This record gives sequence, C-alpha cells and structure tokens, in this order.
Amino acid sequence: MDKKAFFRSGQFHGNRIHGIYAGIVCLIVLSILGSALYFLPCFWAVPKRGYFRVVPSQTGAATAQALQRQGFIQSPGLFRFFLSVTGYGKQIKAGEYALHSQMSMYALVRKLTCGTSDAYEVVIPEGYTVRRIARAVASHGRISEQAFLQAANNDSLLYPYMRTSRPVVFKAEGFLFPDTYALPYTANADEAVRIMLDNFNRKLTPARRQRLQAAHMTVTEWVTLASLVEREAKFQADRQPIAAAFRQRLRIGMKLQSDASISYAMGNHKSTYDITDTQYASPYNTYVFAGLPPGAIGNAGLPCLDAVLQAQPTANIYFVADTRGHNHFAATYAAHQKNVQEYLR
Repeated sequence: MDKKAFFRSGQFHGNRIHGIYAGIVCLIVLSILGSALYFLPCFWAVPKRGYFRVVPSQTGAATAQALQRQGFIQSPGLFRFFLSVTGYGKQIKAGEYALHSQMSMYALVRKLTCGTSDAYEVVIPEGYTVRRIARAVASHGRISEQAFLQAANNDSLLYPYMRTSRPVVFKAEGFLFPDTYALPYTANADEAVRIMLDNFNRKLTPARRQRLQAAHMTVTEWVTLASLVEREAKFQADRQPIAAAFRQRLRIGMKLQSDASISYAMGNHKSTYDITDTQYASPYNTYVFAGLPPGAIGNAGLPCLDAVLQAQPTANIYFVADTRGHNHFAATYAAHQKNVQEYLR
C-alpha cells in the first residue's frame, strides 16, 4: 500500500471513530435532556392549579390537547412523545385529577394513569333550583342535602353584589352557576357552594357588567329575570323574545304573570295552573305582585343570562307556547287571544 492510501485509510478510520464518539456524546446529551424534561418540575410554566377530567376511552392525543387547552402543559407533542416512549399511551384512566402546571411530566403521566380520582363529577343542568342542586350533590354521598341547603343560605359565602335584603328562599339562588363540576372529595358544603359562586363570578365579565349598567339592572334583577326566561323558554329562539316581553311588561308596570313563579312559590310543577293557583299567597307569585320576584326561581345558564342583556325593545307583552313548546308573541290582548285559539286547539 502506498503512503497516500495508507494516510487516506487512517484518516477515514479516524473520522469514523470521531463520528462514533460524537454520536455517543449526542445520545448522552439527548438522554440527559430527555430525562430532565421528563423528571424535572416545569418551573418555567405559568402557575395554575385545578381539576382535569379524563372521560372513559379518552386517547392520549385527546388528553394532550385538553391539557394544553386548560393550561396544564405547553407542548402536546412532547406529552404524546413521553406517553409513547414510556408505554403509558393506552393506560390513561378515567377520573378527576388535581393537577398543577409546574408538575413534572413524570408526575403528570403517573397521575393520569393511576386511576385514583381526586374529585367526583357533579353535573348541574341549566335551570336547576338550589333544592335540586342539593339533591344532585347529595346523591354522591359526601355532602348531605341539608348541609348544602344551609350553605346556600350562608350570607358570608356570597360576593357583596349577590347579597340582598329581600325575603328570598335561598340567598344563593340564581348564583350557583350551572356547569359540570369536579368537587374535591374533601370539600364540605360551604366549599362546594363557594366553587359554584366563584364560577358565576367569573362569568360576570366586564362586558356583561357594561350591558347591565346600560340596561339599568342590578345583578340580582338580572339573574331573577333570567331564571324566569330559563323556565319559560324551551327553545333558544324564544329566549330573547320572552326576555324582551318581560322587560316591556316591567317598563309599563304590568304584572309578569309567569306560571314558573307560581311553580317555585308552591314547590311543585303543573302543566297548567288554575285561578286558585294564581292567587297563591307568596311574594314570588307574579300574578299577585307586580315587578320581579324577591329573587331568582332557579339558576339560569349563560344563554338565558345573555338573552336578558341582549333583548331588544318590543311592543310584545303577551306570549303563549304551542303544544310543541314554541312561543308565539303579540302586542295586544286581542292578538294574544287569537294565538291562544290557533295554537292551543
């Protein structure tokens, strides 16, 4: 072998050895970096604590997207990568988990695959009264119905703008926002009520406060009117027109005459109410007393709350629901009677 070939061969082997060394160093660096990302707390993340819900059969990809959307992780791709390399991708268990955004990926993955929930789910539908919410919470066996009702009358739990001197049945009525809640197993009745009140407070955005001021309504008046709309409107299309009709009645001093208010006052529900029912002695009975009831008759959802704020001025003061629940509106009693004859035959 000539000298040139020898040196070329030696250079080739030297470069090859250097390449192997470089590859090994890169693998070590990547391993250290990967281990750091997996095991070290994410101290750089914006601090956030809360409960995260995993539904049955939820995929790793869906979990990653939900975690990012709720502010618990920054990179869904990195979370999916660690699920893949650790083999935990198909081991995520359904449940309610207490998480914080600065926990390590290791802690997060272990948490979501352990299957031990930190909370239980309570679903509060739109329009539920305090009494129905108390039964829904009590059905899980951790907070009694009576304890929840007492908490719903605890004035100290309310935000200042929620308090009223009017003779309401439950002080928290109208402010327990309908939603799906992850209640901690350790939560007592006061804490459960406060969680729902906090949720309502978050919904009272600056934009909604401005609309309230423009409508010359207090928060209590707003939730009270929205609770009537919630009970009267079966369909989305009817919410704003019903809210507008009620607001027009209030402007002209006409009684609201809402069957829903009698239902709340009497504590029952009927498909129709007779003359005797309309004279039921209660400040909540809008057939007897003009204006709004003392407080809300249930807990309205955002669609009805916003319908009250967005309702446009109208001449309509009458409405009647047909057999399917759709409402028909009129500005005069004669036109209303015609609707009654046409749609309630």
